[in-house]
Parts: sequence; structure tokens; C-alpha cells
Amino acid sequence: MLESEKAALAQVAAIYSSLKAKGIKKYIDPDFGPRDAKDKAGSTAAMYKEGKIPSPGYPEPDTVEWVSADEICEPGEVPQFVDDGAGANDVKQGALGDCWFISALSVIATRDELLVGGMSGMQYDTDMIIDKAMAS
Repeated sequence: MLESEKAALAQVAAIYSSLKAKGIKKYIDPDFGPRDAKDKAGSTAAMYKEGKIPSPGYPEPDTVEWVSADEICEPGEVPQFVDDGAGANDVKQGALGDCWFISALSVIATRDELLVGGMSGMQYDTDMIIDKAMAS
């Protein structure tokens, strides 16, 4: 568990550098989500904090289809995490009982530097979606 913004940003920078060095453009988190369509345990662990359905009425993990952003984009469309800025009202809670996660996303959406970098002393890279002035 990362215990600070600085630790999280350092982890992101390390992952980004590693992927870039290998020519990989899409990150797949090895510790989150199901490994394949039949991985009910992985799906359950990603959906529910304790790894089990909290109570009746919550979605069954095998009824959820996990897809990546590029799978739901139109042909030729490039998925973007932030398009025209982010706001606290951009996130919506579904039926998972994940209000704690949605709340965190809402806060992050109000802090541009957490979304796009821009922390003082950040190493600028030409592939970033921010300019050099914002990174430094």
C-alpha cells in the first residue's frame, strides 16, 4: 500500500518508464481484476473490499463483463483518461457499493496535478500530455 502522494507518483513514474523502455503502450495491472472471463475470484476481489459479496442485492461477479477502454471505443478512436479536463461531477456511482472509491476519484478530479503530473521537480518526458513548464 502506498502511503503518500509522493510514493504513488514515484510508483507511476517507475511503471511508465518500464513500459516505455519495453515499447508497451497499455498498462495492465497484475494485481487488479480478473485474469480472464472465468476468473470469478479475481472479479470478486476487484469488486468488493473483502473479496466477497457484502449482502444480497449486490451484483454477482460472474454477471459483470470486464473490458478495457479501447474495447468500448469506436474504431479508430483513441481512449483518453482525461478529455477536456476533469471535474468532481464526472464520476458516477454504480451498483457496486463503491462510494469510498468514487469519493476518492471526485477529490482527485479537483487536483489536476494528480491527474496529469505537474508536481514540482517531476522529470519531463515528451510523451506526457502536459508541457515542460507544468512538469517543472
